[in-house]
Amino acid sequence: MIFFPISYVYGTDSEIKEIIPNLNDGYAHTQVEKIWTNLIYLNADNDLGRFVFPCLKSIEQIGSSDNVNVLVQFDGPLANDSKRMLIRKIPSSGISNNLIFAENTEYDMLDPKTVSDFLEWGIKSYPGKRIVFSLVAHGAGIFNFPKQKDNSNHRSKSSEFENVPHDSIWAHINQKEMISNIQDVLIKSNNGKKIELFLYNSCLMGNFETLATLSSIAKYAVASEYLISYDAKDLPTQDTYGISFMSLLNYLTCNPKAEIREIGCCLIDTFRKRYKHYGYYHSRTGKTFYPAASLILYNLSVCSDIENYLTIMVKEIQQQINHNPALFELLFIELLKVHKVDTSILYIDFGHFTEIMSRITGLKSAKILHDCLCASTDFIMSKAIMHTSAKTHPCGVSIFFPNGIIAGQIDTSQSSYRSYQDLEIVKKTGWGNFVDSYLHFIEENRVDILRKIVEGLINKNKKIQFEHPWDGYYSEVYLFLVTEIAFYPLLIKGDFDRVGRYIEMIIESDYQSPQFNKHRKDMYMCLKRNRDEETDPYRYGKIENLLSKFSEINISPTY
Repeated sequence: MIFFPISYVYGTDSEIKEIIPNLNDGYAHTQVEKIWTNLIYLNADNDLGRFVFPCLKSIEQIGSSDNVNVLVQFDGPLANDSKRMLIRKIPSSGISNNLIFAENTEYDMLDPKTVSDFLEWGIKSYPGKRIVFSLVAHGAGIFNFPKQKDNSNHRSKSSEFENVPHDSIWAHINQKEMISNIQDVLIKSNNGKKIELFLYNSCLMGNFETLATLSSIAKYAVASEYLISYDAKDLPTQDTYGISFMSLLNYLTCNPKAEIREIGCCLIDTFRKRYKHYGYYHSRTGKTFYPAASLILYNLSVCSDIENYLTIMVKEIQQQINHNPALFELLFIELLKVHKVDTSILYIDFGHFTEIMSRITGLKSAKILHDCLCASTDFIMSKAIMHTSAKTHPCGVSIFFPNGIIAGQIDTSQSSYRSYQDLEIVKKTGWGNFVDSYLHFIEENRVDILRKIVEGLINKNKKIQFEHPWDGYYSEVYLFLVTEIAFYPLLIKGDFDRVGRYIEMIIESDYQSPQFNKHRKDMYMCLKRNRDEETDPYRYGKIENLLSKFSEINISPTY
């Protein structure tokens, strides 16, 4: 169990007025408008607790001020430990007197209504001329799945720590419903004025569909197109990873009239300094890995322009494909070289995608959209993209586009995919129909396409390499899929010469990894099974020769 070295003033709004009726320092429940209302939504009722607890501690280091009200909705891993608080700075004594407006209750932090209720309460109770709303929770972009069932009765009312969190680890807030609810609150309680700055301290929220949908309720946003990474061993002693709330609150306190660009640049500069040398040590390999990381400030008013450019590009591409469906094959092959494999998320950098489309189609609309994403500062006002392996620098915003090699194996449920297709931005731009057409084409033709790729690799008489996919090589994960779909049919077909050359390429490669060694062993075991089941002497002898090629390598995978 985790304890906080702080004490609180508890109670409902009316109870707090009775307890401290003469409190007139700007912190009590009052209708006096300040410059900023800063609302921070902290969901630690899952596996993010070790990230969120230090986050709350860092927020308390700064707290509210004469110009800034800091309001937090928090839910931890215990039963009935939800709190809605006004955060007051921890004085030199180290004892806080935060105001808590809820106790012994359990909020469903994945319910979009919980988010909008928190916003409405903050606007009414602690009004500000400008609003910052921060969401700290799991993220999967526009595919944020709501939890499938009510888990509220799965644990006791005791204060004992539960191993199973209330919120499912991979359940999320339904973004579409959340934004709709927030829009209603802003119309009802904020004179229709938008949130000034919306901060996603969550993974993968920097995708165009999410940002375009968010533009109806916010003027600017900060998010990441990558995963939010952090090192658990450093969390107790350092400001939180991702967005630094200490930097945000310090800056707002000292510069209450600052422009959004200045605030965003402060957050991104802090992020860049922290992540510059960020990596985590992998004990099994003895190497330090530097995961891709990003934080971007977006001007959401530009989303409508990008939407128009996207609509034009999709329409013109579709016209080309109607005359030449082979363009889908070219796109598929190019995506094999640059598309990051993540079967559960399925996003690609929007700038990379438009560059590919511009190159293989020659369409001016694709070039215009690419320039809007990459060359203009109107949409992406400031960014830090760290440790990316891409040769062409990512633009900082992604878009849903499955890597077609797994077209029939999309890891999102069919109902979620249908929900995606129902999004207004997806239907309006024609993007959903374009994605559907691509997936259907690849599903029908991918075996033939992949066989061509394998045969092409064999004919080049090269070693298999993975270090630089942009130079024409393919990722390690794709190699396994290519082999499964195209190599084994060659074996069944009896094309032993090509299979032999492919095996030699695998054996001769100086690339090493546990996965690659496992791949070699899988190939060996497949050949062994085929040999043992073979009744034709000629084929038996050919497979035996192929097996002999493995004699000089270690086929045991290293785990």
